[in-house]
Amino acid sequence: KTVARSMAGLSSQKKHNALQAMADALESQASDILQANERDLAAISKEGDKQVYRQAIEQIRMTEESIQVMVDRLLDFVAYPDPVGGMSQAWMTPDGLQVHMVRAPIGVIGVISDMGPLMTVESLGMCVKTNNVCVYRGGTEWLQTNAALFNCLQEAAVKEGVPDGGLVFLDRAAPEAG
Repeated sequence: KTVARSMAGLSSQKKHNALQAMADALESQASDILQANERDLAAISKEGDKQVYRQAIEQIRMTEESIQVMVDRLLDFVAYPDPVGGMSQAWMTPDGLQVHMVRAPIGVIGVISDMGPLMTVESLGMCVKTNNVCVYRGGTEWLQTNAALFNCLQEAAVKEGVPDGGLVFLDRAAPEAG
């Protein structure tokens, strides 16, 4: 049985529980995530264009408030109706065949984003809600932050029935200059 099939079989209740557990884990592990973020911020080079430096810092800096935004975003997913299995259209053909358009998981969603840590949380949460495997790769500037977020969220989701391998983080260091 593939991971994508296992994800497709998640019930609404399991997804709800996983998203709630993910939100709770963010709150309980906020200090670890903020420490990882501080390490990422300290590693950003101050040499070169000051505007680029300020933009990089602004994009990835996390605070208690930004953690709360992430928690709220996951709780928003909990509150939304389950999209999987919903029927969007139905009609009957002239020969009497009933046709229904039903929402189903895609299977595997690949996300490559340099948008900042909030995108990590949104991507993982949305894939859990829609029964899709999420393969996530974020920016090199916040590798430690993303790893801390991912580990926190994946552990919580797996404890609530999301298959191991349903959320995948591709960590990568910055390419060596030369």
